[in-house]
Amino acid sequence: MNLISKSIFSFLLVLSLMIAGTSCNHDKSCKAVIKVVDIDGSTPVGDAKVELFATISTVSGPVTADLKAEGVTGSDGTAEFQFKLPAILDIRATKGSKVATGIIKLEEKETVKKTVQMQ
Repeated sequence: MNLISKSIFSFLLVLSLMIAGTSCNHDKSCKAVIKVVDIDGSTPVGDAKVELFATISTVSGPVTADLKAEGVTGSDGTAEFQFKLPAILDIRATKGSKVATGIIKLEEKETVKKTVQMQ
């Protein structure tokens, strides 16, 4: 190979390594903010247990995936969660005998807020 061919080959090799190296490492993290309110729809519920989980449908029925998180709401009724990748998760909040449920869709590099109402 002549000098020009070697230079072009080297340039293309370095360029492709740079592109491959940066395209796989960008941040895809997602944040979920769950607000739990009482049956009236406006009163925040503090100290409620909030669970986020993925349910997968199988031939033998629904199964809870390994993707799970749980936390407790503060006095403002909110609990925050951080995930590495986008996902669609079920929400279950409980306090005593009261339960709130919902679904949240996490978006890449976004903070997604969802309010659930205790019944």
